[in-house]
Order: sequence, then structure tokens, then C-alpha cells
Amino acid sequence: MLFSYCNLLLFQGVVPLVFLILFLFAVLLFFRFRRFLFLRLSRFAALCCFWPAALLFCRS
Repeated sequence: MLFSYCNLLLFQGVVPLVFLILFLFAVLLFFRFRRFLFLRLSRFAALCCFWPAALLFCRS
């Protein structure tokens, strides 16, 4: 019972929150330093942060 509750809390609360923070950080960096970053690199970083978060939010 306790293990399933901790597992649910981990995947419903902590993991999407971490991916959301990473995604917002990537967006902030992209808009702050878009003149200095390569377009491909920022696009790759945004995709890497966005897809896992989107998949987790769609599954929950």
C-alpha cells in the first residue's frame, strides 16, 4: 500500500514537475540567448525537454 502510494506520488507529482521545470528553463534560455545559440541546438534541447513532459502529462 505504501509502496504503491509512493510510486503514484513519484510519477504523478515529482517527475512531471521536474520535466516542467526543465522545459521552462529551456524556453527561458532560448528566449534569453536566442541570438547567441545555434538554432539546431536550441531546437534539440526544447524537443528533449518537451516530449517527455508531454507524454507524461498525456498519460496521467
